[in-house]
Amino acid sequence: MSLQDILELRRDRLRPHSVMVIVGTPADFVDGPEYVVVRPGDNPAALDLRPLVGIPVYLIELERNDRRFEAVIESVQRAKAHIVGLVSCAGASAPTERERELLVKYRELLCPQS
Repeated sequence: MSLQDILELRRDRLRPHSVMVIVGTPADFVDGPEYVVVRPGDNPAALDLRPLVGIPVYLIELERNDRRFEAVIESVQRAKAHIVGLVSCAGASAPTERERELLVKYRELLCPQS
């Protein structure tokens, strides 16, 4: 789902249960209603993530670029989204151990070379 799709849902007074913000280009990825992909050419500081306000967000980093990942985190925070968990090559954080394990597994599926 693009940010535009989420914005249209919001206009209809709906919202996704949660969204995964993927930083990087996933391998063999099929876009779905719960994903926003921040591609390598995107400028994190210029992203308008306001449609994510109040939505639980999971951040998944595939690029191995800490500064860029941090910039996306800051953009998500500025949008007042609720960061529930995140995973990168440096590790993972989530409210429960099960969620943390799922984030790590999901990242491995999206980025098999890591």
